[in-house]
Amino acid sequence: MTSHAGSTALISQLVEHPQVYWDRGPDAVGTFEPMNQPKFRAKSGNVTAGIEWIREYFTMVLEKGKMPGFKLGILPVLKYPEEFKKIIDEFDTKIIFNYRRDHLKRAIGRYAYHYLGDKTSIGGINTNSEEGLHALEDRCSTGVGCSYEITNMANLHCIMTRSWKAHQYKVDGIKMISDGCVLEEPYEDYLKYPTDVYHQSLDFLGLERVDTSAAREKGTSDKICEVVENFAELCAAFAECPAWNESLRNREDGCSCDDYKYTSMGGPGVNPICETWPPEGYEKWCFGICEACPETLTLRERAGRRWPWIPESKETWETYRKEQGLDR
Repeated sequence: MTSHAGSTALISQLVEHPQVYWDRGPDAVGTFEPMNQPKFRAKSGNVTAGIEWIREYFTMVLEKGKMPGFKLGILPVLKYPEEFKKIIDEFDTKIIFNYRRDHLKRAIGRYAYHYLGDKTSIGGINTNSEEGLHALEDRCSTGVGCSYEITNMANLHCIMTRSWKAHQYKVDGIKMISDGCVLEEPYEDYLKYPTDVYHQSLDFLGLERVDTSAAREKGTSDKICEVVENFAELCAAFAECPAWNESLRNREDGCSCDDYKYTSMGGPGVNPICETWPPEGYEKWCFGICEACPETLTLRERAGRRWPWIPESKETWETYRKEQGLDR
């Protein structure tokens, strides 16, 4: 699963199913994404301890006659694909690949978190908490509110390109470890047909169709012209970009740049933020991420030739994918 793609909402439904085990006791993991705990994170170098925990956890749950499962980001998989492949094979594990088709919309939601300090929409609004219920009742007075201005399109583009690149990482990571038993469930489908997608998940997992409720609600409107106060400027930056403009000419939700007046920044080859790859020098403003900094170089060195985590360039990444046969 991936962040800001409805994955928390979906898994909050799945763990309520009577045939699924979710540890709520005093020694509970306490998170839908256990491998994201500091002691297991890829950056800490303790992924192998996390893999051993997965093996013990799966064994314990299966002995109870239940089905185990959790959210998993792609970084641990990219660092230790062979070990995760063993888990997949040993426990006949099925993968639900949850992601966003629309990287522009995802980036707009993440912009409030990265640049405006608003965590309200991250993971959705938790309807099991008092704070979450308040946010749900009066979203417009919580955090940055129902709408906000995007003051720096380059910063937004940073999130867009990182989202796009991360999606490619996920696709490649799944190829590395999967035997083909993968169910793709785009966020857009879950948003539009939540019950159908939930039932599809149950059928895929071999579970009875028992309806449960998600413990998360959407924190941001899906109509980006309602969320982005300076929508015309968004059109100017991206409406002529084939990689990004699909959601900017969406008649279905009433948000189309055709209805706005703006002076376009141009298309590919003219507009520096039109591509799916960041322009040269983007590390200077990409929310603190510097690809030439010691920390990033250390991460890349740790990963070795298994995966060039954050590649030095688009060419490096594409060369690696060809070497591994991932471009097929």
